[in-house]
Amino acid sequence: QVRDCAEMGSLLRLQAGRGAALARVAQRRWLHRTPRALAEYVVKVPEMGDSITEGTIANWEKKVGDAVAVDEVVATIETDKVAVEVRSETSGLIAEIMAQVDETVQVGQSLLRLDTDAAVAAVAAAQAAPAPP
Repeated sequence: QVRDCAEMGSLLRLQAGRGAALARVAQRRWLHRTPRALAEYVVKVPEMGDSITEGTIANWEKKVGDAVAVDEVVATIETDKVAVEVRSETSGLIAEIMAQVDETVQVGQSLLRLDTDAAVAAVAAAQAAPAPP
């Protein structure tokens, strides 16, 4: 999916020189051929080591509505043995946070929901915006 977003950005940059109408046509064609089956992605509590089954949310690096990139830290979970950075496996916009700071969470529990369709739109809009003079 990240490769698809980069491909879309390249396509829009190439078409932008030929006019906004042509860029919009290219975008519609790209969106039409891109599978839309995965509209959301749930980030879960990762494995934290042998015999560690739970931890406590220490802090959130992002809030609802924030954009998240692939491999970006979204939260920190602490245990009595380690502090683990929770990273997103895909890009998107945070639609819902399912655990609060100081809440105890189990390995595999859902932490947050990402809107991945919004990520495609945000990347496309950001890359299609004219460069500052």
